Amino acid sequence: MSCTVDFPMLCPRSSRRSAYWRHPIVGSVTARVSSSFTTHVGVAFGTGVTGALIYLNLLRISPDAGFSINWTAYTIFIVVIGGLGSLEGPLVGTALFFLVRELLSDYGAWYMIFLGALAVGVMLAYPRGLWGLAADRWDVHVFPVQRRVRVERN
Repeated sequence: MSCTVDFPMLCPRSSRRSAYWRHPIVGSVTARVSSSFTTHVGVAFGTGVTGALIYLNLLRISPDAGFSINWTAYTIFIVVIGGLGSLEGPLVGTALFFLVRELLSDYGAWYMIFLGALAVGVMLAYPRGLWGLAADRWDVHVFPVQRRVRVERN
């Protein structure tokens, strides 16, 4: 996907292929897509740095440490608790996850049972997560990247 989207950015301006990309219709598509190259590079860099920081915390590197089922459980918990459909939801879920993990770390494996019960309780009580509850109640949007329709009433 990245190769096909970023191809226009990689073509030299004097090549035969670049004439095709300067076409009025195709050129407008290229202009919209050209910013995706830097986006892809930025996301790839951020993902690599995140993986490196995760592995710096480990005492030994093994396949189980990187590909454990716990990573899936943690990710689902973070998204369910924080809320799906916004950027703020997973951030709130991550903060809550680390807080609960630190508070319940003395209880051994029981904290996983508590995390599951908390996730089920939040799903039943607040289907849009904790951030969805806060956003609906106080109309707070820190990163307003979603499309919203506002209807003016007379």
